[in-house]
Amino acid sequence: MVLLDRQSSVLISLYLFQLLATPMRKLWGGDLAKYQEYKQQETKEVKGTVFFCASDVKGLPAFKGSTGTSVLQVLRHLKRVKVVSGSGETRYVLP
Repeated sequence: MVLLDRQSSVLISLYLFQLLATPMRKLWGGDLAKYQEYKQQETKEVKGTVFFCASDVKGLPAFKGSTGTSVLQVLRHLKRVKVVSGSGETRYVLP
C-alpha cells in the first residue's frame, strides 16, 4: 500500500515537471490553470530550479501525519532538499 502511494507521488511530481517544461501556447483548460498556479508560486529564490510546495506534499497520502514531516526532515538533514520560505509558503528545492 505504501509503495503504491509513493509511486503515485512520483507520478504527480513527474506530471508537474512535464507541465512546467511544456510551452504555454500548447496548454489549455485545467493544465493551463495548474501551470499558471505553479508559476505564481515561483519566486526569485526558486526560479530556474525544481521545487514543490508544502501544500503539494500535504495532499499526498504517503506524506500524511508525522511520517511526511519526518521524511522531509531526514531529506533536509541529508541535504537532498533545501527549504526556502517566503511569500507565505514553504518551498522545497531539489538541488
